[in-house]
Amino acid sequence: MRRKYGQTIVIAAGFNYATEEMIVTLDIDLQNNPSDILMMLEKLYESYDLVRRW
Repeated sequence: MRRKYGQTIVIAAGFNYATEEMIVTLDIDLQNNPSDILMMLEKLYESYDLVRRW
């Protein structure tokens, strides 16, 4: 992207270009702990359709 866009537009663009089975988003301000990603992936592998950390 050549211009500056808001977070929502950029994430939506990333979803459109994604080619893998799973997508993980993480804010750059590290409001959420990156180590939570492993716990979330474990839940997805347990057949959950969606895992969200707040």
